[in-house]
Amino acid sequence: MFIIGVTGPSGAGKGTFSGILVQEYGFEHIDTDQIAKETVPEVLDQLVAYFGPQILTPEKQLDRKSLAKEAFSTPQHTQALNRITHPAILNKIQSRLEQAKEDKKVGVVIDGAALIEANVLAWCHTSVAVIAERSTRLQRIINRDQISIENAEIRLNGQKPDEYYIDKTAFTIYNNKKEELEKQTQTLMRQLGFQKISKGV
Repeated sequence: MFIIGVTGPSGAGKGTFSGILVQEYGFEHIDTDQIAKETVPEVLDQLVAYFGPQILTPEKQLDRKSLAKEAFSTPQHTQALNRITHPAILNKIQSRLEQAKEDKKVGVVIDGAALIEANVLAWCHTSVAVIAERSTRLQRIINRDQISIENAEIRLNGQKPDEYYIDKTAFTIYNNKKEELEKQTQTLMRQLGFQKISKGV
């Protein structure tokens, strides 16, 4: 089972790239953002202790937008979020990898912005950085998360530069336009020895 680690800054299109591998190459997708959402209730007390009660709704549930605003306001806050959430997230990733192996999947794509920091790339056979222009990423984040341009800017400013991801991965995919992404993905998968799966009639 071939494992590809996909990382890059928020809004670059890691999930879109991963979706192509699922739909066209039969890969299993492990979305660490989704796993993080499932994990947060397990570490909510630790998050409140560090970031403060402003990350909670009046009903004492997590306010995800408030947490994101706090967590991405500085690199130190982002590191704290990772430190609190990563152990539980890593356990879930391991479990899903084992399940994919049992299911005899041809491959697994693990995507997440913090795969480098969490050392997940060490589990992968190869790695890909998905990169896009800042203005493109900004608009994608605003549309995806329904947040203001100010909050989207805070999120982008708290992230590492493109070179950080490019230097620490084996391949780079530029995802500013759909056609660009699809062409580069096909080239990469051929290089890795994978053919598109036949969809049948």
